[in-house]
Amino acid sequence: MEPVLEPRPLICLMHGEVKNMQAKFNGQKVRTLRKMKKLSQAMLAEQGDTSERYIRGLERGQKRNPSASVVCSLSRALGLAAMDELMEITEEDRGE
Repeated sequence: MEPVLEPRPLICLMHGEVKNMQAKFNGQKVRTLRKMKKLSQAMLAEQGDTSERYIRGLERGQKRNPSASVVCSLSRALGLAAMDELMEITEEDRGE
């Protein structure tokens, strides 16, 4: 069983204010975009320089913490302007 990973902490400067943010990879979004582009998992894997098995794991949520280089490669293969389009970024609740 794969360990559950927490979202990655980010510190973001927005409008001169430092905010604590969380970034979580969205495998479902990969699947949606891949299907919109009419790509098979094998085609995306080849274009994203990874394996079909890894793509399948990302889409199913079995792989939850891909490296920045994988996210960048997949973003490029899917024609996205920025790799953060594959991430869910939210402001961290600090309990104030």
